[in-house]
Amino acid sequence: MVQLLAIDTNGQYQFLDLNPDVSIPYNKRIEDIEDITERKGGYTKTFVIPGSDRNDRFFRSAFEVNATDFNSTLQTDCVIQYNGVDVFRGTMRLNKITNQNELVGYEVYLVETLTPFAGELEQVSLCDLDFTDIQHEIDYDNIVSTWEYSGGTYLSYSGLTGKVLYPLAQTGYDEGSTVGLWDFTSSGITSPTGVALQTTQFKPWVNVKYLMDKIFEKAGFTYDSNFFDTQYFQSIFMLAGNSPTMGALSIEDRPDNQNFFEVVQDSFYGYRFEELNAGWKYVIFQSANYDYLDKYTLSTFPSVPGQTGAKNFFTVPQTGTYQFNFDIRYWAVRFISPSFIDFSLRDIDTGQVLGLYQGFPVVSSSNDINLYFNSNLVKGQRVALFVRHQNPAQNDVGFSLGKFRLYSSPTISTTGATINWGDNLPCDVDSVEFVRNIVNYFNLVFVPTGERSFLIEPYRDYLSSLSGNTLDWSQKLNLNDTYTIDPLDFSLKKQLNLTFQDDTSALGKFYIDNYDNIFGQRRYISTNPLLSGKQDIEFIFQSLPTNTVDGEDDCDFVVPKLYENTPDSTIKQSPFSSGPRLGFYAGMKIPNLTGSPVTWYMQSGATEVAQTKYPVISHLSQLTYDQEISDLNFTSNWDFFMDKNDMIGYTDNTAWNEFYRTPIELLYSEEARLFTGYFYLTPEDLKEVQFNDKIYFLNSEWRLLNIEDGDITEPSIVKCKLLKVPYRVPASTPVPPDYVSQQTPLPTPTPPPTNTLNWNVANNLGSLAPNITALTFTVTQGTTTYLSVNSTGSGAIGLPAGTTTYNFYVSYDNVVSSMNNLRLCLGVNPTDCSLAQVDIQFPQSQTSYIAQATLYIPASTNIYAHIETY
Repeated sequence: MVQLLAIDTNGQYQFLDLNPDVSIPYNKRIEDIEDITERKGGYTKTFVIPGSDRNDRFFRSAFEVNATDFNSTLQTDCVIQYNGVDVFRGTMRLNKITNQNELVGYEVYLVETLTPFAGELEQVSLCDLDFTDIQHEIDYDNIVSTWEYSGGTYLSYSGLTGKVLYPLAQTGYDEGSTVGLWDFTSSGITSPTGVALQTTQFKPWVNVKYLMDKIFEKAGFTYDSNFFDTQYFQSIFMLAGNSPTMGALSIEDRPDNQNFFEVVQDSFYGYRFEELNAGWKYVIFQSANYDYLDKYTLSTFPSVPGQTGAKNFFTVPQTGTYQFNFDIRYWAVRFISPSFIDFSLRDIDTGQVLGLYQGFPVVSSSNDINLYFNSNLVKGQRVALFVRHQNPAQNDVGFSLGKFRLYSSPTISTTGATINWGDNLPCDVDSVEFVRNIVNYFNLVFVPTGERSFLIEPYRDYLSSLSGNTLDWSQKLNLNDTYTIDPLDFSLKKQLNLTFQDDTSALGKFYIDNYDNIFGQRRYISTNPLLSGKQDIEFIFQSLPTNTVDGEDDCDFVVPKLYENTPDSTIKQSPFSSGPRLGFYAGMKIPNLTGSPVTWYMQSGATEVAQTKYPVISHLSQLTYDQEISDLNFTSNWDFFMDKNDMIGYTDNTAWNEFYRTPIELLYSEEARLFTGYFYLTPEDLKEVQFNDKIYFLNSEWRLLNIEDGDITEPSIVKCKLLKVPYRVPASTPVPPDYVSQQTPLPTPTPPPTNTLNWNVANNLGSLAPNITALTFTVTQGTTTYLSVNSTGSGAIGLPAGTTTYNFYVSYDNVVSSMNNLRLCLGVNPTDCSLAQVDIQFPQSQTSYIAQATLYIPASTNIYAHIETY
């Protein structure tokens, strides 16, 4: 029995009368749920509800029906029940009213309740999201706090950690600013005598999962995603580099240059003749109007006026040109005869005169003077204003209204600059576009699980052998109707391009100019000669090539180069407005140069802080010599740093291989087929079947693509389209950054073998030994193969300490006679199988098998590979 319930204007569900022979055709297709901008879900074709007293009352109220018209903008929630079980939940919309021979009918259609995701975010850019929880001052403490992220969700941390990241990246030099030079010279950031890296040289990156959560929060939606909860995804950050400066743009609540001060005299102060006549005395200032870096030392008036303890001086925080202004009022407190006084700017430790004004007359009336001092000063130098009598006149001198200020100096901007996200995030990217790009980048599906909720998973996981249910439709297939099985090739494009945006950064442009290709993008071309055309998937992101600091050889201090080369400009490495880029935060790494650790320096207020590790941002999940890694690029390209050291740069774990390769190769497989046919399905079948279910019929497994005109009122013959793929691989978790065991670089990029590996390969099958038609035994560390043999035997090789992989491949054939059991072993003696044991029952003819072991080898050892029966 079918029943239709709908909510009236009082918010109550009402049963509506249906024609006894009512049929409600239902349509559902995967394309509708995969487009995040639409999300139509399932829907019905129109059907007629008859006029009755109950129905007339309902429609007059719910849809404002009168004699001739109704409100077509209204809709109401509804439920269809079949044998008391809900088979459809959605909204009812009135399409038209029919009147035939005074029999009224209400033509309606139903749509599954899925609030349009894009509609909730219309014209909402990334900059319109609520970032109050990550507003912060761009200072040393906040920057360093972002390096503390060591895995897991950002919700497990306080403050900025896990949400925002300030990694090391070379971003060029702002003209006229104090900067740390990215080189290994005595004036660079790795020298204690050089200029430290300034906080103004850091651009922020924002965690991608945090951005996704903010977008869903803004739209009022929720999601479930095992993929978003992986360490792989939670470690990805996006560059907020829209600012055309070397660092982040801030709200102007303090000056760009905080290397300024202004100190003043609060009250009258006088010097007796004997004091001024004895030599230079400090001009005393008691308070500061501002001193952003706290580099001016003030003192109150001493008990004995003018004594040495009354020091007022400025400590120079940065080498460069300084310009000071000094004004004061003075007069003879006890005038005896005309005299003169001098003022100077002096080094208080060496006595060196840096600026001098002489011969100001001291008379009984007051005089106002306004002086300027310019000097090239050295970091750490201490300078102050002094006054003295020029001749032996017997005058005491009074001072008041003195003011001393630094108004021009090398730029230091380290504290008090509040981030302005609107100037740093790409505000031209709207939230829906960002979500769509993340969906495309990781080949995700967005499956509605409710009115305002989604399941979000990679396509390969959603369709893996472990996903969904297995349904047997063998008896449901209607063999009396024609069905078709077609190859997929004719509907596919020959070429698929996954492309990044063009890149004008130094490394990005070099790659384009020299290789006629964008770093990291992918071009897939089918080998089928019958295909033609191409499909482009273009991302809003730019790629992230990297290189060693200063392009130095024998170095593993690796950073992105996010500046433009401008050889005709004064600034050869110019900051620029970069598009968004994705990178792994790969943790803190010890940098090495020619086999020795490197220390670099960062400015904290007026202090340089030595750093022995640096925060890594990279398209690779780890900068390592011996660990498995992932690559956010779609192609494992040569990267610039790979000429400078022996770190792992190539990997099969690219974004293409992780998220695209399996689904694409299955679709393009010669075995892939498209089935169109008819099945006998009940309303419960229509409700329960999901697009990731495995549907069995015709001795094969298929995946549902769409249902056409299924009837949710009674069992019916339904037209369906399904896809057959050769196989489904189990879902796997991509390799994330390793925060637990941060790798300390080896003493030299290429360590010599320090251990001896004694190896032995044996075939213990006796008379059945000829059944092993081929074997290969390999020993590798990272990308280096230290041993590869293709026969039984033994020997010894030199092998460094490190994580070592042993692969034992064999090919089996029934050359002598078939076998019931075959065992492959890896162990530490001729009969041991403790490292790896592979048991094969009834081995198949002309089939290959493998045993593999991976373990850390700290010292010399033995390895035995052998074949036996069991």
